[in-house]
Amino acid sequence: MIYPWVVFLHVISVFYFLLLHGVQMAVTFKLREQTDPATVEGVWVTMPNSLTPLRISYAAIIITGLIAGFMSVWWRQGWMWTSLVLLVAIAGVMNRVGAGYFIAVEAAATHALENQGDAAALEKFNAVKNSRTPEILSLVGLLGLAVILWLMMFKPF
Repeated sequence: MIYPWVVFLHVISVFYFLLLHGVQMAVTFKLREQTDPATVEGVWVTMPNSLTPLRISYAAIIITGLIAGFMSVWWRQGWMWTSLVLLVAIAGVMNRVGAGYFIAVEAAATHALENQGDAAALEKFNAVKNSRTPEILSLVGLLGLAVILWLMMFKPF
């Protein structure tokens, strides 16, 4: 039967998605230790290049989940709809807040590099870079995915 293979691909897609996010978050937290705006800006500029694999894995999660749902009776149960809505909501929050953070850090690094003698520019760079946004994003992602996992495993409704 093909259903177990679709579920397998769904789970592999999630693992790949989480692996990519883990790398991105590790880099984000490590960059906060850097004091040189040039180092941060140089790495931050490469971050958008990592978005294509993330988008592909996200699409694979949704596509394989939809296929598995249509191959079974899951679409008649509320947990499936709740999981899908929650996944889209998490993605929306992560994209909006995460992109805003990355854009702000890159702009602050660029400003600090253009105004190297300006202590205020360096102070602003450090304040933006050291905000708690990565922790908030990590918490939203972890809790959201934990709820989705709970819904998928226990199918409460």
